[in-house]
Amino acid sequence: MTNLYDKFDFIKDKINNKKVLDIGCVQVLHDFSPEKMKETQHYKLRSYAKQLVGIDLEEQGVKALNELGCECYQILAEDVSKLNLGKFDIILLADILEHIPDPCSFLTSIKGNLTEDGIIICTLPNALCYEYQIRLFLSKPNNKHYYLGSRGQHVAWYCKVTLSNLFRYAGYKMDSCSYGVFWKNNPHWYRPLFEKILFRINEEYASQILAVFSVEKAFTDEAKIALQKSRIIS
Repeated sequence: MTNLYDKFDFIKDKINNKKVLDIGCVQVLHDFSPEKMKETQHYKLRSYAKQLVGIDLEEQGVKALNELGCECYQILAEDVSKLNLGKFDIILLADILEHIPDPCSFLTSIKGNLTEDGIIICTLPNALCYEYQIRLFLSKPNNKHYYLGSRGQHVAWYCKVTLSNLFRYAGYKMDSCSYGVFWKNNPHWYRPLFEKILFRINEEYASQILAVFSVEKAFTDEAKIALQKSRIIS
């Protein structure tokens, strides 16, 4: 049985005293006040990382974080290599990969920002989460796109298998895969209890996927061709 984590605790324990690139660092849609930005994951992670650099497309959010002493840049995630930021021990992809139109090319491009033994921490919503399945089942036909597209913002949904396959095509291997929940800041007492019970039945019902990947150093051209053929055949 895989352990069930709180996302923030999962991340902070892995970035301790590491150089970290946080792609999609803002994670706030509307309120960019100092009080709100101090509650963001990026701001809180500063006290754990040796160096924390963030990038995001949201101009106001980037500006607000910089005013609080963070080092953030406004740019598309796919264009991060243009900044010449150097190499990092960890690249953090926290709830961002499901928004990337061409994730395989993106994952391939950020290899240049990883140290030799660097890793990618990827967290995202779990497509098999019990809540999404229930909402999809109960929603009206003309509202199903709302849940499938997460309010129109997602271009893809991932489970453990599809996420592993995506990274494998991009030349990575999955080092670990855990599951997370939305326990903290949840006003409904029954939701944590419900998640714990369902997790005991099947861990893949959990809300989030928390995975760690490293570059597959033995990923040769022959392996790429073999993977391509398997994709075509399947």
